[in-house]
Amino acid sequence: MVLYITTNRVRFFFYCLRIQCWLITDINECAEPEKYPCRGRCKNTQGSYSCSCPFWMRGDGKDSCQSLLKSELSKATKNYDASHFLGKGGFGHVYKGILPDNTLVAIKKPNGSLDQAQTINQEFQHEIAIVSQVNHINVVKVLGLCLETKLPLLVYEFIPNGTLFDHIHRQRSSIMSTWQNRLRIAAEIAQALDYLHSLANPPIIHGDIKSTNILLDEGFRAKVADFGASVLIYPDQATAMVNKIQGTLGYLDPEYLVTGNLTPMSDVYSFGVVMVELLTGEKPYAGNLARTGETVNLIQYFLTSTENMNLGRIINFAVVREAEMDEIEAFAEVARRCLSFSGRKRPTMNEVAEELGRLRKLNECSCGGESCMSPLTGISEGRVGTTEEQPPASIGTLDMESYEIGR
Repeated sequence: MVLYITTNRVRFFFYCLRIQCWLITDINECAEPEKYPCRGRCKNTQGSYSCSCPFWMRGDGKDSCQSLLKSELSKATKNYDASHFLGKGGFGHVYKGILPDNTLVAIKKPNGSLDQAQTINQEFQHEIAIVSQVNHINVVKVLGLCLETKLPLLVYEFIPNGTLFDHIHRQRSSIMSTWQNRLRIAAEIAQALDYLHSLANPPIIHGDIKSTNILLDEGFRAKVADFGASVLIYPDQATAMVNKIQGTLGYLDPEYLVTGNLTPMSDVYSFGVVMVELLTGEKPYAGNLARTGETVNLIQYFLTSTENMNLGRIINFAVVREAEMDEIEAFAEVARRCLSFSGRKRPTMNEVAEELGRLRKLNECSCGGESCMSPLTGISEGRVGTTEEQPPASIGTLDMESYEIGR
């Protein structure tokens, strides 16, 4: 048994075994910085203390905490040489960099003028406020920032395998050739959104979920990016009334467009669109189907196909086992519910994540833990070819062509 008595600077605790007790004194090192240095965030622990730097700074906390230097980032990108250029967005250009410790990073460099500095700084502070709340394996991490420049620089982890959009629509991507991988990627995105809605403190509405904002890392794990349109939801607040509609046509929640209220269900709708992309290989904004040339709204086409029990003709990948069609039908049903016009009729991201997790387990069990690669005859593989068509710009921002870390 342990008994504690705490004063302002010293914590006493008694370790008792049967009838004997030993008095142990625990000093609050954080209250004596002259003796126990901490240049970061100090936390008292039993018999010791820990010290860590804020998430945007580097160092061990005890000896130093420092932000990234302008000269360091310039050297990391060879003075922002074109060979390091990754893409561009409304916020500015993104460059690949290599830090002195050989860490690969993506550096967001604003391209606005000094006259726009106040607006850009406000957007920067907004994004920092969002990403500082986030710590999830399926969300792109911020590694640091540079405050030496007139316009701040954000440094993210480098995600090497591009966007989900590229793999679905532009490349002959082997990762998209199997249902198993498509299901896994969808489940990982759902886990990230469930985390943002339910576990982040305060909860976060992403506000611009789309396939260009999903990056794939070296293991092709999904990473949600771009928090430029995101909002924090505080206690007793169910929605966020926004001054202007942000997001991307084709993915935008129709209820949000009508009311101007951004809710967690807005993310659910947008995720439903991404699910349809994964099933069909079609772009939600194109206006006509790539495979047939039909002029039709993709979401309406998908909903009609599910109602008519005709999923086989709209999926664009090889189905290798009959059991997979059961999983695909269950997946399509989740997508259909996500795409309900009324937010009240949509499932929560927690419900979506649980259902997709269940489908993943079924898939892994039926595959015996191995990738399923032998195609089943009778189901068309569809089109996984290249296209020069650009994805749509977010309302109020431009998407990066090949690599996007937000605005």
